[in-house]
Amino acid sequence: MRKIIPGFLLTVSIMGVILPAFSFAQKTTQPLPAPSSWDEILAFGKKVLFFFPNAIKAAWQDAVQIWLKIAAFFDRVWDRYIFSKIKSLWNKISGISGREVEKRKTALPGELEKEKQEIKAETVDSGKSLWQKFKGIFKRE
Repeated sequence: MRKIIPGFLLTVSIMGVILPAFSFAQKTTQPLPAPSSWDEILAFGKKVLFFFPNAIKAAWQDAVQIWLKIAAFFDRVWDRYIFSKIKSLWNKISGISGREVEKRKTALPGELEKEKQEIKAETVDSGKSLWQKFKGIFKRE
């Protein structure tokens, strides 16, 4: 701890001497003069109004270029590394499920007939009125 504090103080003092010198390297600008006529006011207003849309347009175009580069990078990564693994996994799964589908295709017509019979039986019961269903509950007991 005792070695850290003098080093820190030395660094801060050196930065305090060097950093203000950078301000001398900056170009000084004169303040804008006040406009003397309405034409100058309108010209300045147009500059200000057209600056923002143009700045936003330029920033947007730069952002789109960056997004396109990012998308191209991820597309290359997807094609080279990820898609091949997913495709092999998909082929394995589809092979297994394809065999299971073929097995069940033979049993499908019989199952459909059973389902038709069940639906017909349910529609006969649903044709009864509520009162008949209520009476049917007590008859069974």
